Amino acid sequence: MSKKMKVLICMAGFFIAAIVLSFSFFHSAETPLSNETETIVKETNADGVTKEIEPKLELTETEQLAKDYAEEKYGFEVDVIEDDVAKIYSSADVILSPKNDEDIRFGVLINHSDHSIIEDDYQFALEADKELQKLTPFLPAIEDLGFTGSDNTGIRLNYIEESTFLSLRSDKEVNFKNFIEEELDRYYELYQLIKKSQANLTSFSVSGSDEENGISLYLEPPSMVKTKEEFLTTLKINHLELVNHEIESQYATEVKNLNNERFNFGNHYDHTYDNPFDSWLHCTEINEVAECTSAVLAVTYQEDKLNSSNPHLNEDLTSIFKFIETHLEPEIKIEFVYIDGKAPSIENLEIGYEDRMAYENIDELIAFLLNE
Repeated sequence: MSKKMKVLICMAGFFIAAIVLSFSFFHSAETPLSNETETIVKETNADGVTKEIEPKLELTETEQLAKDYAEEKYGFEVDVIEDDVAKIYSSADVILSPKNDEDIRFGVLINHSDHSIIEDDYQFALEADKELQKLTPFLPAIEDLGFTGSDNTGIRLNYIEESTFLSLRSDKEVNFKNFIEEELDRYYELYQLIKKSQANLTSFSVSGSDEENGISLYLEPPSMVKTKEEFLTTLKINHLELVNHEIESQYATEVKNLNNERFNFGNHYDHTYDNPFDSWLHCTEINEVAECTSAVLAVTYQEDKLNSSNPHLNEDLTSIFKFIETHLEPEIKIEFVYIDGKAPSIENLEIGYEDRMAYENIDELIAFLLNE
């Protein structure tokens, strides 16, 4: 796979994170490492009415085996729960709930070759429930901020062994372009409420109402609380889209003036080639204060004009390189400039940093890039 394709795949990953996010990094939280189950607050329907999930009455052989095992081991009656949401978050074969505590769900994993019990995660469910009880008094305030459970029902905690996660959904889209200006305060309030609860959570995540984007954040121990500035820095480190849009906004006027009838900043691989003021820079490395130190730059060029017969190619590359040298480097090293012919053209130029440095003469660089 070429360096270009690797970078493009990484860039594409930024835009699909929220379907699995609550999820960029948090998806590792939603993909079971062993058995991930959940402990919940009562589920509610769209009208806000509490919705009880009925226990399953007719059990399969596997479900009966798990039920008998749990009741014998723990000494209390359990129900087998048909809960599609719970099963999404668990690799267990059967989801159970104590009759005397329906807010707790735990999983049982079974060896299907000999119908023996491999393990259950009830002890982890109890630990997660302790954290939920700490968070419960703060749930009304969290909901007042516009956050619900990740499936638009009750707010719940998911867990993988001793790690516990909070998955939410916002009543608004997560738009990285205006997030800092319009949404940072609301998300920092959410963070503060979680901290005030003293719930020991590994991370929390929020998917947007359109499930296109999402925010996720690993949490430090409950006693440690970030300032708003530190909170924003951590968000930027986890979501480079925030850094990208910050830089793009800073140079929006310069880019607008630089674009012409032959080329515009933006990449048709991420469907922004017809919007020259969006997604032209993709940060690939940042420092400890979330400043971009390395990036790639994308340009879409006039169809079938990326060749030596184009009398304007030298002029256009000179303009692009001058912009980079004047506004981005050396603080942000542009590792690659990707220039693609506008669809349906398949022409492209992949200009690495070393190539730019090696050829001061643009005509010689063009000849090298075109293998002439």
